[in-house]
Amino acid sequence: MAVPARNRFARLAFLRENRALLLLAALFLFFFALSSVARTTWLWRWDHAITLAVQRYRSPTLDLAAEGVSLGGDAGVLLILGAGAIGLLVRLRRRTAAHFVIASLLALPLNVAIKAWIGRPRPAGDVQVIVPVLGLSFPSGHSMASTLVLGFLAFLVWVHSRDRWRAPTTALFALTPVLVGLSRIYLGAHWLSDVIGGWTVGLFLLLLFAEGYKVLGAGDLLARTSDRTPDPD
Repeated sequence: MAVPARNRFARLAFLRENRALLLLAALFLFFFALSSVARTTWLWRWDHAITLAVQRYRSPTLDLAAEGVSLGGDAGVLLILGAGAIGLLVRLRRRTAAHFVIASLLALPLNVAIKAWIGRPRPAGDVQVIVPVLGLSFPSGHSMASTLVLGFLAFLVWVHSRDRWRAPTTALFALTPVLVGLSRIYLGAHWLSDVIGGWTVGLFLLLLFAEGYKVLGAGDLLARTSDRTPDPD
């Protein structure tokens, strides 16, 4: 039986209007499911096999590159980068954006709390731990924090910048969390599922931040408009 056109349009309109909410729900459910099996033997087998496969390609050059890329999710680096972004945003009168960046840095202690709740140990045994790390494993803190902090900076650059560096800067911020997560697997600091879990929580929070900024960042958008100079006739 054919669906009336009016109903189809209404359904499409509902999906468009609520796509952020639907995506948030999907991310939440996926993370809940992944965290529920994080300590199971069968997931460990998959993670273990993937890590060993990745580390077959080890070389001194790749070790050095992975360690450098991994710094993109290091707490100290994110704090320094966040502090610099906050100072710049305040100077540019984007105060709401500055407050959101401050809030994004709370991903660091939040990750510690989630790890304590899940209680999954880090890779060990025959996995080559190139950079020894203390603490628990799921979800990856580097992946989670870099996804939120750098992802939100990418969002701000895309929204507020209009110069030729807009696209490459946005791409750099957006791509870094992906490379950070992959580097953590190569370095033996995390399992693949740890990284996916970190990306998932980071994306969930990033979407919340982006939607919240659309509502609360009107003052920043007005400041951006007032800063523009009229185009010549």
